[in-house]
Amino acid sequence: MAPPLPGGSGCVESRELKAFVLALEAERQRARTAALSATLAPINGQAREHRSVFEESVQGLHIGQVYESNGQRYAAVAQLAAPFPPPVPLVQQDNTLRPLEERPRAHPVPLLVCGGPACPSTSAVSLPPLRWIAVPFAQEWQLGPPLSISYDFWWAQVSYDRAQKCPASASH
Repeated sequence: MAPPLPGGSGCVESRELKAFVLALEAERQRARTAALSATLAPINGQAREHRSVFEESVQGLHIGQVYESNGQRYAAVAQLAAPFPPPVPLVQQDNTLRPLEERPRAHPVPLLVCGGPACPSTSAVSLPPLRWIAVPFAQEWQLGPPLSISYDFWWAQVSYDRAQKCPASASH
């Protein structure tokens, strides 16, 4: 995929940048889907998204641990700083469920964009706390080792044709 061509001013306008970034994301999704299909075909596996929960009542968890809490069986699959428990893709092979371990390889596409960067926000951004993510786990299921998928993707590495003057209180 070719990057957008600079306009008469020698830089890429925001409209073309947005279209290019959306095209790069669509290509990343296609590459991920192809890698997942190629990985699952030989093992006759299927990936399904499972609902997850935050686990805060069990101490000393580790990834891959299957445990019981409040009469329900769970498998600890990740530790994330997320505002909500995300859906978790698991690959099912008979009674074994395997988490996906994605290993994408990122490649920058340098672009000179018209304008200047936005000034940083004056308010601090706070991240949610790091919490364990677990999926409800049926009694007959076993948790297998992660299944690795890898693929290449490209991202827009933006630089600007002008410097932006920011108020002293906005720069960090």
